Amino acid sequence: MNRQISALGAAVVFSLMVAVTAYGSQHHDAHGAEKSKEHAAMGHGTAAPAASGAHGSSAGHGAMAGHAAMSGTVMLGEATEAGVTAMAHIADVGAALAAAGRKENHHLMVMFRDAAGKPVSEGTVALRLTAPGAGEPAAPMALVAMAGQFGADLALTAKGLYRFEIGTKLADGVKRQFAFSYEVK
Repeated sequence: MNRQISALGAAVVFSLMVAVTAYGSQHHDAHGAEKSKEHAAMGHGTAAPAASGAHGSSAGHGAMAGHAAMSGTVMLGEATEAGVTAMAHIADVGAALAAAGRKENHHLMVMFRDAAGKPVSEGTVALRLTAPGAGEPAAPMALVAMAGQFGADLALTAKGLYRFEIGTKLADGVKRQFAFSYEVK
């Protein structure tokens, strides 16, 4: 019975990730031409900012940062470093994972695109998570490559602002750092 529940939970999370990937690609492509104008109008210039907030921040994808993309999925924004843009999303998957007996309640997803806009899905990606009230980030954890993105299930149990420091060494061998944040209310 536990195996069936675990398999069901994994299937739900995977389905959500595939849907978010498809939506994110369409959503991002549809706004690609407008992004430069939007950033310029907001005083951001044409380069994406290095970090973004999750709830109503003017950083990241302009006015779109922080809105729910689908069923509890929130776009954390975009960050560009050395020609690669990272787009991060977080989804509340607590109910599905709790049914499977797991303590994790959120799924973090990060997609990368090169300067030409092509997906980058090869390489190593790690996360250092700083919880609310913590002075230092936790030990790094690997983000797993799946469906053209990298992700991990996280236990975000305390209320407050979480900071995600994402370090990469993608297929081109260049090390990059990206930062995002999310507030649990």
